[in-house]
Amino acid sequence: MGKTSEKLSDFIKNQTIRFKRKETLSQSPLDMSKKHFVINDIVSMNRYIIEQFDVWYSGNSDEKLDFYSASRIKTYLTNPIYFRNCSNYFWAKSAGEKSIKRTSADLCHDITETLNFIIGEPKISAESPENNKKIQDALDFNNLHEIVRQVQLPYTEVEGWGTFRFDIDLNQSTKYPIIKYYDALNTYFVKEGQRVIAVVTTDFVVKDNVTYCIFDTRYTRYDSELDMILSCIDKNAFEIDESNNLSPVDIKSLVFLTDTTPHTEYPYPKILAEPCVFFDYKNGEEIGIYGKSIWHGKIDQLDDFDQLESILSTTVRRSTPKVAYPVDTLENDKVTGEAKTPDDFDTKYIAVPNSITGDGMNINNVVPTVIQPTLNLAMYTEAEQSKILLIIEGLLSPADFGIDIAKKDNAEAMREKERQTLFIRNTLCKKESKILTNVSQKTLDITNFMETGWFSEEEANIKCDFDKFANPSKEERINTYLPMFTSNAISAERFVEEIYEDELTEEEKAEEVARLKELKTQDTLTSNSFDLNNGENSDLQDN
Repeated sequence: MGKTSEKLSDFIKNQTIRFKRKETLSQSPLDMSKKHFVINDIVSMNRYIIEQFDVWYSGNSDEKLDFYSASRIKTYLTNPIYFRNCSNYFWAKSAGEKSIKRTSADLCHDITETLNFIIGEPKISAESPENNKKIQDALDFNNLHEIVRQVQLPYTEVEGWGTFRFDIDLNQSTKYPIIKYYDALNTYFVKEGQRVIAVVTTDFVVKDNVTYCIFDTRYTRYDSELDMILSCIDKNAFEIDESNNLSPVDIKSLVFLTDTTPHTEYPYPKILAEPCVFFDYKNGEEIGIYGKSIWHGKIDQLDDFDQLESILSTTVRRSTPKVAYPVDTLENDKVTGEAKTPDDFDTKYIAVPNSITGDGMNINNVVPTVIQPTLNLAMYTEAEQSKILLIIEGLLSPADFGIDIAKKDNAEAMREKERQTLFIRNTLCKKESKILTNVSQKTLDITNFMETGWFSEEEANIKCDFDKFANPSKEERINTYLPMFTSNAISAERFVEEIYEDELTEEEKAEEVARLKELKTQDTLTSNSFDLNNGENSDLQDN
């Protein structure tokens, strides 16, 4: 073709060099532990890691088997140092076996979905009713709540990162931006410290049996002549050959694409994308890993659990009744002439020769012998219980995953066990709230631009909240904080905040503070001074 070619990883590397003002080492040159090998293709490295998370999240046994079968043939051979432990996984080792039954427990998917159910639905609102309506209409137009629940939240947790991308098409009849979520396999970040300074997404298009890769790069730059920050979009197109080499193509020639503009600028100081990362991955950029999955370090345990399930399944199969019989008593196959053996799961009937003597006795003593081995199944189920506790460690408390390890726990003890869930939930809610607040603000800004032709710098005071989980009851809060208030350890204002939280308006809180101070002065304040049913004050001290 006469065109220069490069790898996908080369393009990402060039973009990184383009935006970074200086190149810094990700680790000390004195650290010799990682100098025995060099990673040449960051895309292949991160694709394997991410695809492995995705395969475990899907829970499909055939997908796991296909993935590890392909890994044994190519990935482990071409990366003999980096993936040595993965090559010894149960799914990788058993991939060469033909007659083994493998059982996929789907724990990764179940735990992730349970965690997201506990996180709950985000509630997004803006202070101004007008702005709030614009945001809700734009989010509903993009079906964003479903995207968050079914795609963005679980896949950011499982894969480690992703991004929302905002597309503006002034030629469309719609007045809202198009919001798309790109998963980790199609998202690359250029970072300066902990700050994302550019977002690169990839789309793949097949036309006339030719595959094209479209790189979309979002960033901001300062224009000294205009004295403003501009939000920029660069688009690059490449043709992909059978060896996955990229050959540059003029994007304007790809008329079948919706947008063929190679460079676009908007008078807007923000990147027209919103990175989604819950946990940072130290020095991950060098191998194209921009965030840490909640399943980082847990695939070993998940593989062990599937191994236990598969062994248990095989054990149950082998403990079914077996029938020992002379081969010459079986019926022969009319084609092959070989004896027809009974089905593995149906040994109730066996045909034997009907050779009878003159006195009615059978010539051959061919009575089948039924054998049922006694196998220890309990050891596997006990091992599974222990393995589940290791897998959910740091993600869910046993009770939240339906594991009853202490039936006599009181409410206080249960709350202590729920703290494990609270820690991870609060972290995820905090990060997700910030992401969705930024998405909503950018959505409002772009919507105003599409309506008026200019970007407003006004902040809409957007809130993104999640329902509280496993919060102590009002009665428990009163019993906890009332002694502290009556002993002057906390103020009346603090007491009201802890007891009522968001239940009262500011005016109602002020009234309650005054009421409690009066009752305290009269020395008549008790737990009966509160209505626990509907949150309304009920001074029972007169009754």
